[in-house]
Amino acid sequence: MKRRGEEVTGEKRSSKKLVTVVTTAMIVMAAVITALFVASAAPGVDTFTIEPDKGITNAVSSYNATINTTGFTTLNITIPPGFKAVAPSGGDLIARADLWWASGYYGYVTFTANSSAPSTKMDVYANIGGGQASFTEDVNYTEGATTSIYSPFGTHPERATLKLPTATESGYLNITGLPETLTNATISIGQFVRNPATAANYEFEADGKTETVQIIAPTFDFEFKPPTPADGADVPVGEIINITVNVSVTADSLKDNLSALVLNWTDGTSINETKIVGTMVDNFTWSWNVTDIVGAENLTADIYTYTVYANDTWNNWGNSTPRTVNVMAGVCGDVNGDDYVTGYDVTVLELYVGEVPGWTITSEWAADVSGDGEVTGYDATVLALYVGEVPGWELNCQ
Repeated sequence: MKRRGEEVTGEKRSSKKLVTVVTTAMIVMAAVITALFVASAAPGVDTFTIEPDKGITNAVSSYNATINTTGFTTLNITIPPGFKAVAPSGGDLIARADLWWASGYYGYVTFTANSSAPSTKMDVYANIGGGQASFTEDVNYTEGATTSIYSPFGTHPERATLKLPTATESGYLNITGLPETLTNATISIGQFVRNPATAANYEFEADGKTETVQIIAPTFDFEFKPPTPADGADVPVGEIINITVNVSVTADSLKDNLSALVLNWTDGTSINETKIVGTMVDNFTWSWNVTDIVGAENLTADIYTYTVYANDTWNNWGNSTPRTVNVMAGVCGDVNGDDYVTGYDVTVLELYVGEVPGWTITSEWAADVSGDGEVTGYDATVLALYVGEVPGWELNCQ
């Protein structure tokens, strides 16, 4: 008896094989839905590998699995929390499974997203031992969803039950009653597996045998470059503030790319300015002129805090250490803060540079009249010559 929507060709002697093939196809399909096929048969597993055995948090990845056993007809797999299935688009080749049994190569099965309903149906094609079968099967990619797999020929018992994991609960794949004993399989799964959001070693269990997949979080590095003010620097009102930063992202030996950089500038009111990277690179340098940002055009005297954030193509985020800029309303050379530059400022600066106890200045920016980035005795000399109106001596606060 043939189920509706099913095409079968081949000799009658192939029917038993086809039952096995289609049932096996359903098993592999269930594994595809889990987003990671870790099928090692319980007793009798010789070797089993997954490539790659390492992934990036949140990344949508592809995986290849190879299983060599002495034969299995039942299988029970526990799937750790956090892994998700990504629904494909119509016509996408989701996976291919190549199968072996005791007498040699058994054939292959392909799984393709149904063109009309890719998020709920899957087209399966099997070509094994001279027999072929094609049919469409319901599938559910939702977290925690359960999908039951039945043989497509006649009246047969349920062969496999799959429950997808959630963020906090494990899933499982239980398979029973295969009519033929399979030995080996290679599975190639397309890019339809979303890795967990938390970096950790994730352990799968197949009838007491475990396999670990390492999921790592990317590392973001932020390097501020000139002319970015030093952290905590004094800057006069009206001066253009340029923030230049180089950002890189690494993920151990795995390739990762930057997606966007965000400058967060705040004095209590937060302003965000985003730069989309736009190219597939893991290292990017960008500059912001703060006064060109809407809402920060006219900075008044205040202490401002800024942080640069970055994310990768999988929406993992990192951020720099917060930095400050002290925008000051002042007069170059006015080290005592009375809005005038006089001989008293020279005296205060000399005492401050001489480290005389009790003498301080109100602004290092106003005291660095030579503009060399340091407050020294030379600044006191320049200030004295300027106040004394010696020709050729000007103040140059930067």
